[in-house]
Amino acid sequence: MRPKVYIVVVHYHNWQDTVECLESLRGLAYDSFRVLVVDNGSSDESRERLAAWASPGGSAVEILPAGENLGFAGANNLALRHARQAGDGAYAWLLNSDTAAEPDALDALVDQAEADARVAFVGSKLLRYDNPGVLELLGGGWWSCWTGLTHHAMAGRIDFSAPAPADLDFLCGASLLVRLAALDAVGLMDEGYFLYGEDLDWCLRARAAGWKLAVAPASRVRHKGGGAVGARSCVQDYYSVRAALRAVRRFFPWALPTAAACAAARSLAPKLLRCQGRRLLAAARGWRDGLLGRTGRCERY
Repeated sequence: MRPKVYIVVVHYHNWQDTVECLESLRGLAYDSFRVLVVDNGSSDESRERLAAWASPGGSAVEILPAGENLGFAGANNLALRHARQAGDGAYAWLLNSDTAAEPDALDALVDQAEADARVAFVGSKLLRYDNPGVLELLGGGWWSCWTGLTHHAMAGRIDFSAPAPADLDFLCGASLLVRLAALDAVGLMDEGYFLYGEDLDWCLRARAAGWKLAVAPASRVRHKGGGAVGARSCVQDYYSVRAALRAVRRFFPWALPTAAACAAARSLAPKLLRCQGRRLLAAARGWRDGLLGRTGRCERY
């Protein structure tokens, strides 16, 4: 009997993506898991759609109503608390609702984690959904405290033969296996980010506590990206800029002036030149709130 895994899928409005993700889980080769779907305060008909889909699935799927939009960290934390309280699971697999997992994806993650008891998190090989011959990233990437920017490992690569990097700063939360026992030392995700940056923060804290990060290249997951939030949206503009500055402020506060200048140059100036007024305003608010240390959900977005 393999270790039991709780698979956590956070759902928000876009029920078609969530159902497609859940359908892919039915094809997993792994034989010991339970699916937790967190409905993150959806206000449309998607809750009923999910309930209708899950009802024939029996006890393998459980829907947890958040009651309101708790953000990415808050919704995942809700499920992680549920899994830890159950007491019968060794791992949780956080999986974005806009993904589709290949049959061996979970086996590869667990095998990688079982090979080293000091590994807290294991990342997957994320492939572009519409072109799975191209890498979105391999596990995670690197982070610069001077700029607040992240760089994804092997992004855009077509040749998948290169080995997984061993020195990554963070793993991507779109597909992330979590050793539940590690949470006693590392803690849950920081809900102050609300969106973006939680995975970076989590991994930095895990490494500081003496835990390791690992990548399972054989764990292949196709990722659409922006499924719940929308790519190039005001929501993305606000929270991504704020998260970048929050991480720098938290871990390397002395680098905040240079990170703020970089964020202004990369996120504000281009929108100004393109006359993207609404997006410029959202990014500017994120920049301001990141400098001021504001956290949680912004009611505007």
